Amino acid sequence: MSPGQGPSQRRVVGGLLAMIFSLALMSCQSAPKSRLITPEGTFSETLWPQTEKMRDVTIHRIWQSAGVSFHEVRLKGSEKPHVHDHHDLTVVIRTGKARLHFKEHAVDLEAGDVLAIPQGVEHWAENRGKKASEAYAIFSPPFDGKDYRSVAIQENENDG
Repeated sequence: MSPGQGPSQRRVVGGLLAMIFSLALMSCQSAPKSRLITPEGTFSETLWPQTEKMRDVTIHRIWQSAGVSFHEVRLKGSEKPHVHDHHDLTVVIRTGKARLHFKEHAVDLEAGDVLAIPQGVEHWAENRGKKASEAYAIFSPPFDGKDYRSVAIQENENDG
C-alpha cells in the first residue's frame, strides 16, 4: 500500500487481499464427493480396505431396486476392454481423472462428468491421475456381475 492511502482505502485493500487468499485456499481443497440419496438413507463414501486399494478395479454394489443397481467403482489402473450385452450403463465420475475408451475413440474425464454407455457398446476405462478415480456406475436392469464379455479393442493412438 502506498503511504498516501487513508484508513478506509487500507481496509478495502486488506479485505480484497483476504478474499483473494481465502479463494486461493478453497481452490486447493478437494471438491466434495457426491452422495447417493435413497429412501433408505444416504451413501456418501466407501472406506476401501487396503487389499482393495491395491487392485486396478474394485466395484461394490451400494443400492438396488427392481429396475436399477448403483455401484461404487474405484479405478487405480485400467479395466479390460469389454461389453455389457444386456445392460445400459450410466457412470458419474466422483473424483479423479480417467479416460474412457470406445471402439473408435476415447474421451478424457474428470469429476462431475456423466457418461451414457448403451448396451452392446465396447468400452474400457483407465485412471489418468496420481490417485485412484472413483465413480458411480448405474446399471439398468440391475447388474448381477454376469453380463460382462471381454473383447479385443485396438486402441487409436490419436484419441483424446
